[in-house]
Amino acid sequence: MKISKPLKFLIALLAFSIGLLFSSTNTVKKLDYSYLDWLMITEEVEPETSTVVVAVDQYSMQLFGWPVDRAIYAGLIFTLHEAKAAKIGFDLFFTDRVDERDPDALERIVASEELLGLSANETGAILGSFINHDSRRDPLKRAGYPPTPEKSAVKCSCTQLSPESEERASFSFVESLVPGVSQFSPEVAHVHVIPSKVDRVNRSIVPCIQVFDGCVVDLSMAMLNDPADKKCCKEQIVPYFRKADDFPVISMAEVIMASENEISMKELEEKVKGKFVIVGATDETLKDVGPTPSGKVEPLVFVHANRLEALINGVSINILPEFIFYLSTLMILILMLLFIDSLRYYLASSILFVPAAYFISYYMFRTNYIFIYPFPAFFPFVFACISIAGYLGWKYFLFNQVLSSAFDNYVSPEILNWLKDTGGQVLRSDSAERRSITILFSDVAGYTSLSNSLNAETIMKSLRLYLDAMMIETALHNGYVDKINGDGLMILFGAPKPFEDHAKKALECAIAMQKKVIEIQKEWMEITDRELKIRIGIATDTVFVGNIGGTGHIEYSAIGRGVNFAARLESKSEIGGILVSEETIEQSGFRPEGYKRSVELKGYDGEVGVWQIPPIETGTEENKR
Repeated sequence: MKISKPLKFLIALLAFSIGLLFSSTNTVKKLDYSYLDWLMITEEVEPETSTVVVAVDQYSMQLFGWPVDRAIYAGLIFTLHEAKAAKIGFDLFFTDRVDERDPDALERIVASEELLGLSANETGAILGSFINHDSRRDPLKRAGYPPTPEKSAVKCSCTQLSPESEERASFSFVESLVPGVSQFSPEVAHVHVIPSKVDRVNRSIVPCIQVFDGCVVDLSMAMLNDPADKKCCKEQIVPYFRKADDFPVISMAEVIMASENEISMKELEEKVKGKFVIVGATDETLKDVGPTPSGKVEPLVFVHANRLEALINGVSINILPEFIFYLSTLMILILMLLFIDSLRYYLASSILFVPAAYFISYYMFRTNYIFIYPFPAFFPFVFACISIAGYLGWKYFLFNQVLSSAFDNYVSPEILNWLKDTGGQVLRSDSAERRSITILFSDVAGYTSLSNSLNAETIMKSLRLYLDAMMIETALHNGYVDKINGDGLMILFGAPKPFEDHAKKALECAIAMQKKVIEIQKEWMEITDRELKIRIGIATDTVFVGNIGGTGHIEYSAIGRGVNFAARLESKSEIGGILVSEETIEQSGFRPEGYKRSVELKGYDGEVGVWQIPPIETGTEENKR
């Protein structure tokens, strides 16, 4: 079977390209991200956390109203500081304004802001950055500043900032929004989590956001005093290892009320001492909730809590670029295309590569927190392998169709189906056994002299006519054509497919072959201008059957005494008749028209008793040799 390597390469590369396109679709990316979320949320972590969440929950809003007065936040900061919290950070905006036409209201809120700014300054608490990239709600825009460029979050030069420029970046806009806070210059951080464009799950953050001529780090980095660097300008996956229920949560109202008595304060200290405290909204009405890698809609403050825990423990998730997977699998595919033409290897590769990709992705994540996208890692390669397997399968199918059509002319449909059903096991090179079978030999009387007087075209035409007729009868009687030697035939009954009545089938086939000779006689004589007569010899014996041969050539055949006996009988038969061994007659269960006779055979002592079926035309002995 000829395999076109250029066509094979073309099919593989085309399928690989289609696989690349499919791998870049949102449907596939959703599957990859879902796998990443599963890896994160099933990661084994210590139950004890370094982070505590103080929740602005429904109870707190019922107690303090909304928006909560800045002075209450100031009291919250002082209380947590007194309870020995390691660091306090706010996942809240403080830009809600009152009607500035009311002097009394403006005076009250500025005073509250001053208290908030003072408490943050004295305790080192981190406040939200007052930045919102939604241009419709951006407080900077309302304050008269141009909107922050959308792309600035990924194109900042944090490493080039001086402390003065960082301060200007943080507070040049705060003064107009919360003047009471800004005069105390508290630390400011951004709290913007980035929902995925693929599935809207909040799983990533840009650690640094550029604001005018400076950068503001995210809340977790600010709480750990982690300085900005060039890497923090790139979007990062938050290691979301804990669900909301896995974090200790204290109501803001509980913290405020704890300051009123010593016992409650001690209980609060037990919960927050030495801990990093993040204050954030947990009530759904405040709309600071969204889909998270946990598979649930949770308050987004827990995204910051997970990031803070990861930074504390030095954990970061690195995602390998997809082009690495594409190049590596393409190289493997090219090597396979160069050296492998076996269908089974491509099918095996397509099956095994999928679990292999997931296993490698799982192993790399669990050991080094390196995430490999499973689909880009395997799909283009698998799709190419399946396509090549399809091409090779089609070539094998066409090749087998040719073989089947050719084989169909030599064996009966029953035997052919049996060989297919058994997977051709009997035709294996190591298959061999001793078995009782019946062997038939036949040849055309006087064909050697006839062929010497005919041209090649006439010889081939006559042989085709004769052999086609004999093959039909052989197939109808479940015979297997073992050899064709010019005009001579060796036919096996009971091999390769074993069956009980092989002797009877052989006799019936021999008689049918002689009758067929009469049917094609006229056409034969038109071609050769000679009469067609054949001799047939039949013997039944236990012989060796199987694949016989050596390196370079193996064929299924039979060897043994019975084979030689049948060949000798054919040479001693009457022209147009059939000479049959006594064992064949006994096993067949019937005696065809004919008579017993004795013949001398080369290699046998004395005469051998046989049964002669005379020529069908006369039924007499006048055609004996």
